[in-house]
Amino acid sequence: MITTLLLSASLLVSQPTLLFDEAFEQKSIVSEAQVYASSDKMSAGDARAFHERGGFLPAPATGMVYPVRPKYYWIQFAVKNHSDKARVAFIEVRNAHLNHIQLFNYVHGHAKMHASPATGDQLPFSSREINNRFFVFKVTLQAGETREFLLNTDKYNESIKIPIVLRSESNFYGNAASETTLIGLYIGVYCVVIACLIVFCVVGFSVLRASLLVYVLGLSLVVVSNSGLGMQFLWGNLPVLNSLSRSLFSSVGAMALLVFCYFYFDMHLHAASRISKFHRWVSACFAIILLLLDLYFYWVAFDNPWQRFIAIGAAQSGLLLLPIYVIALSAYFVFARYQVKNILFLVSNVGVLAAISSLSLEEIGIAKDVFFTESVLFASLLLDFTTLASIVAVDFYRIRTENRKLTSSLEQAVLEGAKNFLEGQQIERKRLAIQVHDGASVRLAAVQMKLSSLNTSDIQSRDELLKEIRVVSQDIRNFSHNLSSVVLEEYGFVNAVEELILFLEEADSQFLFEFDYDDNKIDSKTIERELYFVCLELVNNAIKHSSGNIVKIAFSVSEKGYELLVHDNGQGYKPNSNKTVGLGLKGIDWRLRILSGELDVFHFNGLQTHAVKIPRY
Repeated sequence: MITTLLLSASLLVSQPTLLFDEAFEQKSIVSEAQVYASSDKMSAGDARAFHERGGFLPAPATGMVYPVRPKYYWIQFAVKNHSDKARVAFIEVRNAHLNHIQLFNYVHGHAKMHASPATGDQLPFSSREINNRFFVFKVTLQAGETREFLLNTDKYNESIKIPIVLRSESNFYGNAASETTLIGLYIGVYCVVIACLIVFCVVGFSVLRASLLVYVLGLSLVVVSNSGLGMQFLWGNLPVLNSLSRSLFSSVGAMALLVFCYFYFDMHLHAASRISKFHRWVSACFAIILLLLDLYFYWVAFDNPWQRFIAIGAAQSGLLLLPIYVIALSAYFVFARYQVKNILFLVSNVGVLAAISSLSLEEIGIAKDVFFTESVLFASLLLDFTTLASIVAVDFYRIRTENRKLTSSLEQAVLEGAKNFLEGQQIERKRLAIQVHDGASVRLAAVQMKLSSLNTSDIQSRDELLKEIRVVSQDIRNFSHNLSSVVLEEYGFVNAVEELILFLEEADSQFLFEFDYDDNKIDSKTIERELYFVCLELVNNAIKHSSGNIVKIAFSVSEKGYELLVHDNGQGYKPNSNKTVGLGLKGIDWRLRILSGELDVFHFNGLQTHAVKIPRY
């Protein structure tokens, strides 16, 4: 009995007590704690008795970080309210991925122990006493009271870190608000990057862009999971996903990154090359490692005995080789193909490697577990995502610019070909018009003269034949005129339109024609011809389809270009009606596209108007 009392007294002297008063804000519990790690489960009463017998060991100076071995952990520490009134304290366990966590508190020398509800990432978020991304326990210390605490948690066959922070009430709420604001800023920028990538995929889908989008989504969800926000806000009622989220999203992001590298460095274009084969072999190895990780955490969630057949430490160490491989791959392509995008890709992945290194140093206890080390992952992945998205955006802009240049070149080539075609067509029209005029017209005139001088008793039949010959002659004249206007070629657009109006008035007395024009000449013979044929088509359309009796033509020349207006007093039509798809208007549109012109159609003041505008070169 005396030995036990002496041992307990020596224990109290060797283990410092945290003093909690009005000036206290926060303190990480390391040197003030003692820890017991075991592969055997024990009750809280047994753990308390074992501690009082001196069975617990001091916590490591670098923090409570333990390698892959024991499953059950007990952490003991004491807090004394060094003020003259009751105070509220918050005990925050800053690790969102602990299993079976529970806090016991008691007054030294008293047998009664108070236990918090059992919680952990294997249970729904509602099992937590306080709505926070970490495990937080609220306790009230009476004036001058000293309380002992026993924190119990476990991780099966995994490395574990148990960072505990004691906070005052004001410090807890202020710290939670500032951290939430900063994390919200990070996540907001993530969302902007993801939205940009979604736009890239929608505008021009490719495996490269899709894999980058999946990579960014996967790693963003890893960050949300690692920070505890996933359990707090997204999947709090899915305990299986609480345990699986990090490994599952890491698997998706990692494999998407390997696919991205495959297409980003154009290895798919040289599938038979050594580097391409090696990358596919490495990708298969990482796929197996990631599958083992997912299976392990799935089996742990359901207490499957097969979990002991996976060395989780080896699998996690193998996964750490992924950023090293990606950096080595990007460095290889920087030297093989010196391009700015490859350098940016290398720099972005160096940031990720730095983040993973800092987390690894934290795991082994060299780096302290503070909000800064947690934010390194946020910041580095943000840099990585932004850089990669910028690279894809630049590539997208470059490809789009090149496509526009190619399209412009093709359109220019088409226009040049069309202009050459029109020139050739005009030569052929002129040749056919001469042949028709000098051939068929002359022969018909000779036949008409012979019939007129023919002596016959059947005068009625002769007159009918002469009438038919005159009709055929007129048709041939019209055909010849439509093929190529001699007046147009010799005297220009205005004279050709005047001849056209005179010809139409003689042929059809139902329409009244008006023609207004200025004295300025057209610079190009090509424009003159095309304007004439457009005018001819619009006038013919008015005569055939307008159901009116007036056609007004107006032509003007300015410094900007040429304007031709053709009005008729018919019923008119809407520009988007079926009439706009007729062959005549299609031909007009085609001719105007060659000349960079435009056609506007509108109905105003009882007149249907077709306005043709052609710019000057």
